[in-house]
Formats: sequence, structure tokens, C-alpha cells
Amino acid sequence: MRRASESGTATGGAGRLGGPGGPGDLHQLLASFCPDWRGASLAVEINGLGLLYANAYAHDLLQHGRPARLSGGRLLIGPDHAMRRLQVLIGALREGSTRTGTLVVNDEDSGTTFVLRIALPLSPHISDVAIIDITGALVEPQPALMGAIAEAFHLTVAESSVLGHLAAGLSLREIATMRGVRLETVRQQCKVLLGKMRCRRQADLVRVVAGLSHREPAPVAC
Repeated sequence: MRRASESGTATGGAGRLGGPGGPGDLHQLLASFCPDWRGASLAVEINGLGLLYANAYAHDLLQHGRPARLSGGRLLIGPDHAMRRLQVLIGALREGSTRTGTLVVNDEDSGTTFVLRIALPLSPHISDVAIIDITGALVEPQPALMGAIAEAFHLTVAESSVLGHLAAGLSLREIATMRGVRLETVRQQCKVLLGKMRCRRQADLVRVVAGLSHREPAPVAC
């Protein structure tokens, strides 16, 4: 498959993909998976993470180099351990039945937390492509804060982890996928969190953390 530049302009060759309904334009096909309304969104090759397409927001993000950048046309996510986790996650999605996954990346230099949502499109014409959406977590609870919350409400390590991911805007399903556990396990942990922290809804849990962090709460995903 041909690559596209980070600005989303197809390069090299005719730029068309064949399909049962007739040939389709590579640029238009990838653009349909990475619309600007989704924020920073890009398409990469599963093997090697070569950049195929980046929308306008992803292009700006790549220019700044945080949390993603290009090296020789290949997508790099910093720090190094985050890159390894991304490769493992994409490999697991490719081999498993789940087509979506989530990765949380902490940029220690800027102190910013980013959420990467990875999806493998079902289109047979681009089966070797991963779509990656990159957003900044609106609540970035620091370890010291989460430790204080865990001590105050007698939370286990697993419960504290679920609370932190909820505050970053992840859904229960995304948390389960990222942690490699059953969705029902995360649901039960969330139920215990609600009881321990005397909250009625997930949004209330997020507001508690956001209030202590002095940040605007992230929208709670369902």
C-alpha cells in the first residue's frame, strides 16, 4: 500500500485501491476514517507503523512532536515504553476478536496525559491499516493525588486505577480492554468505587477527582 504524507496528501503512484464496487481513491478512503471533526486522527500501516494519512489536527500534532512524531515516515510515540505498548496492543487487536483498544500515554516532559484510541477498520480494502485517534485527557490526576484519594476512601490498587482512567475520559469497556480483564470485572470495581466514595454515577466519581485536581472534568464515556 502506498503511503501518504503527514499532511494527508497521497504520494507516489495513481493513488487508487481496487474493490468489488470499483476502484476507490486511497486519499478519500483514508480521509473518511479520519475526519477532522474527530480531532487528531491518523492512519498507519500495521506492519512498521508507516504513516499513510493524517488529518489537519494530527498534522499539527506531529509537527509539535508530542506525543507523536515522525521518523523516516514512521510513527513514533514517546516515551519508548509507550511505543512498545502500542505495538503490543495493535498486535493483540490483529490476532484477537476485538477491533478497538485504548492506550494512555504520559508525556513526562510536558506533564500531559494523552489518550490513544486504536481501531482496525473492517474494510477488506485496507485490512493492514490501523486508525489512531489522539486526545488529551482533560483530567490528569497526579500519583500523589490518587494515592491520597485511595488512602482516604480505602481503595485497592485496581480500584484506584479504574478511577484514574475514568477521570481521563475512558469508558469501562476501554478500561477493560486496556487492562486485559473482563468488562464485568471493571463494572464490579466501578460499583465498589461508587459505594466507597458515596457517589451515585460515574460522572460523580470524575467530578471528585476533577475537583481535587482543580481541572475541568473530562466527558464520561458510556
